Amino acid sequence: MRPTPEEIIASARTLMKDHVAPELSSEAQAHFRRVMSALRNGRWNETAFDLLHENEALAALIHACLDQHGRSLPESLIGQLRSASERQAAGTPRSFAEANAVNHALRKALTGLIEAMRDGQVPDDAALGSLIVAVSLGLQDRPQPDDVQKER
Repeated sequence: MRPTPEEIIASARTLMKDHVAPELSSEAQAHFRRVMSALRNGRWNETAFDLLHENEALAALIHACLDQHGRSLPESLIGQLRSASERQAAGTPRSFAEANAVNHALRKALTGLIEAMRDGQVPDDAALGSLIVAVSLGLQDRPQPDDVQKER
C-alpha cells in the first residue's frame, strides 16, 4: 500500500513543522515538540498488526481461563468472557475501529475477571493469577515507541 502510514505521518509532520510551528507561542511550541516526537517515534506501519496480535493473546487468555477455571467462575462472568471471546473468533476485523472495539471488549471482560478475583467472587486461585500475569507480561514485551517505554 502506498503511501504507507509512516509516509503519510511523515508528510503531515513536515507540513505541521513548516506551516503550524512558526505560528505557535513558546509555550505551545513545547507541546508541539512532544506531539511531533510521538508522531516520529511511532511504529505506524505495525500498529494494526500489533492490535490484532494483542487481541489473539487476550482471547487465548480468556479461553485458558474458561477451560481451566470455568467451573469456579460466576455465570455472569462466564457470559461476559465468552461474549468477548466470540467477538474475536468472528473473524478478521474489517477496520481498525472494529479491531479496537474487539480489544476493548476483551480487556473489559478480563478486567471483570480480575475485579471478581479482587472482590472474592472468584476463589483466589494462584494458577489463574499466574496465567493472567504471564499473558500481560507478554503483551508488555511487544516493541513500543521509545517515549512509551520511558513513561512506564
